[in-house]
Amino acid sequence: MAKRKIKSNVKSALIIIVLCALIFGVFYLLNSTSSSTKVSSIHSDAKTYKSSRCTAFYPDSKAGRQLAKQVCNDVSDKNEHVYDYSLIPYGDYYMVSYGNGYQYYADQSFKPLVISESDEEGLRIVADYLRIAYKKNQPKTYYDSSFIVNTTYEEINFEGITYEIENENLICHLPDYDLPIEVPLKYMQTHIGMNFGYENEDYVKPVYIDDEHPVIALTFDDGPMFWYPPGESSSQLITDLLYKYDASATFFVSGTCLESRDSWSDYEVYTYLKQSISQGNEYASYIQDHDYYLTDYYTADEIERAIKGPANTLEQLIGYKVQLCRPPGGVFSNDIQNVSPYPLILWTIDSDDWELDTGEKISNSVKTYMDDDLLETGDIILFHDIYFETADAIEILLPQMIDKGYQLVTVSEMLNYMNIDLETLGYYYNANYYE
Repeated sequence: MAKRKIKSNVKSALIIIVLCALIFGVFYLLNSTSSSTKVSSIHSDAKTYKSSRCTAFYPDSKAGRQLAKQVCNDVSDKNEHVYDYSLIPYGDYYMVSYGNGYQYYADQSFKPLVISESDEEGLRIVADYLRIAYKKNQPKTYYDSSFIVNTTYEEINFEGITYEIENENLICHLPDYDLPIEVPLKYMQTHIGMNFGYENEDYVKPVYIDDEHPVIALTFDDGPMFWYPPGESSSQLITDLLYKYDASATFFVSGTCLESRDSWSDYEVYTYLKQSISQGNEYASYIQDHDYYLTDYYTADEIERAIKGPANTLEQLIGYKVQLCRPPGGVFSNDIQNVSPYPLILWTIDSDDWELDTGEKISNSVKTYMDDDLLETGDIILFHDIYFETADAIEILLPQMIDKGYQLVTVSEMLNYMNIDLETLGYYYNANYYE
């Protein structure tokens, strides 16, 4: 009787074990089927890479599989992961992206883009951004005038340059420099013969202002000088020197100088001004006719016409919108300030180039302030670009100012750095005297 009971219990136990095994197996199969139905790509033609804990879909290409494999290999926990990719259109190309930095640019066949060369203008842009890279990351190297001169387009050895795309930037590597050069794709797409879908826009040299060095604005009045033939103008000499030393300036232009010219064609004026602006310089309104001060005008309309004359010419000629005005002689009144459509910009230091007869004397007049450490952020220095002696002085001063650690930018850039709103600014003398 007892034996029969034991046999019966063993039989029941075996039945229970078998039933549990069957239930577990069915559950496992159902769960596996359920999981597999969930694991699918939003792309009908996607390929699949699998590892023990990861499934990654990828577009059908060798590069796609390599990236999917990398995504899975970087999984560090024991959970199961599924990764699908996004195709983000960029003009004629795609960005294949998993997010979190896993991405590459590909053509319509999903092959990675290979960039082998750039035209001359593109290399000039690379040179501009090389300087920015050093100013941001190695300022001790950057604030050396000999280094700056050797990073002009003409001096750089571009042999062996390589390119890669990262996010929305073209990363350039030059063998002679130890920093990667990051250039926005929107500026480089035409120069590398590719269309990434960015709208064409005029290139302007980048500016980076650090917090460790004084920010100074160089300004030039009375020009541009168009009464010497193209290539022989003091204004051209000055803008060439500014670009050579990675400096920018603000030019307060006269309407009569813009309009009255014998040897410059409209095209030559257009080309010069557009190039100067692309090199980082700013143009602003001085007065239509410098035979007069603004206080010589008697009606609000006459004052406004005198101020807006150069601005209107710049807009008609090159599509440039002026933001600032300088009253001749620094002379203005409350009425003039109320009428002016732009902030009135004065100056801290006068170079006296209008009365000194050599570049050395002019440079020494400014150097006095540098030697006594009197230049500080917010200061504006006044020059005139209609004198060859001023060009000589600028050639002397720029390397000295770079070596001393001054950041030479436009007035607008300096005021923006100082968080001064151009929309509400009435006039500006220096960092402690404006309204």
